[in-house]
Amino acid sequence: MLRQTFLGALATEALRILKIWSDRHGLKISAVKTSYLLLSNLVRGPSIFWEGRRIKRVRVLKYLGLHIDEKLSWSQHIYEMGKKDHQHYRNLQKIAGGGWGLNQKMRIQLYRAVAERTIAHAASACSRDITQKQIATLDSIQRPFLINITGAYRTAPTAAL
Repeated sequence: MLRQTFLGALATEALRILKIWSDRHGLKISAVKTSYLLLSNLVRGPSIFWEGRRIKRVRVLKYLGLHIDEKLSWSQHIYEMGKKDHQHYRNLQKIAGGGWGLNQKMRIQLYRAVAERTIAHAASACSRDITQKQIATLDSIQRPFLINITGAYRTAPTAAL
């Protein structure tokens, strides 16, 4: 409890200094939109205040398109990128179709330009300690694209695609 109180007081003091600096430079920071992510073993986070308002603690923080969770496991980021790529796949299906529409070369180009870039976003940061489950998730994200590009059956193994 003492550590939480001390940590909260330090964070509130740092925010007070930031407030003075932002006022001096004409910047307005919204207390309603402000949140913090605690990277610690503390179960209950400290109480941090900005302009008399308590700042909300979040379990996942989105910053520059990167979803950072408390354990720095990157599972949430991979999940969110998978959702985004699923939407890209549905759009590709509308354009390319199953056996009509774009040829294979154009499908590959669309995949590389859109879906692969989405998956690769922040890959250098999160690929260091990747688990087997996360690798399987990434394979399942890429699988529909690969089936669409190759024209293979749904029963084709992912490694072969």
